Amino acid sequence: REKYIERKPTCQEFFLAWEKTAIVVGTFLSWPTIVEKTLEVMSCEKIGNEYYLVKDVSVICYDNKHYTFLIIAYIAIIIYGIGIPLTGFYLLFKYRYRLYDMQNRYDGSTPLSFLFLGYREKRWYYEFIIMGKKAGLILLSVFLKNFPRYQIIGASLLVQISFFLHVFLRPYDTI
Repeated sequence: REKYIERKPTCQEFFLAWEKTAIVVGTFLSWPTIVEKTLEVMSCEKIGNEYYLVKDVSVICYDNKHYTFLIIAYIAIIIYGIGIPLTGFYLLFKYRYRLYDMQNRYDGSTPLSFLFLGYREKRWYYEFIIMGKKAGLILLSVFLKNFPRYQIIGASLLVQISFFLHVFLRPYDTI
């Protein structure tokens, strides 16, 4: 009983750890959708003499209004599309030698466990390889939407590279 009371977190410690975990899980689960929707602002197609947004052909591309959306989209891609994976990688890299040391469930790398549990200790970074595959699929689906032949070729190449990495790295824990 004394050990339990000694190790029992305060309400604030518990809530902060829960909040960190919720932010990590929510951010990394919403990342592909937000990146896809941001990239769709950049995908234009020439119809006649004008370029129109592929997602909504009533929007004319490369006019002042579209340039405003493009600037916002570029900022969003830099901050969210690139910044989130780099921040997650940095945090895991910082704790890489003690990721699986779960002595304190409310501090350190434990709130980040969504990103590395299930992988072998030497493959703590594999979630970011998976994010790279997701980014490749998003790019193929957004920018090659009207070119199914090239989409198939690109997807086949991506699957082959993914398979090679998976076989070579053997990332999953065997427990």
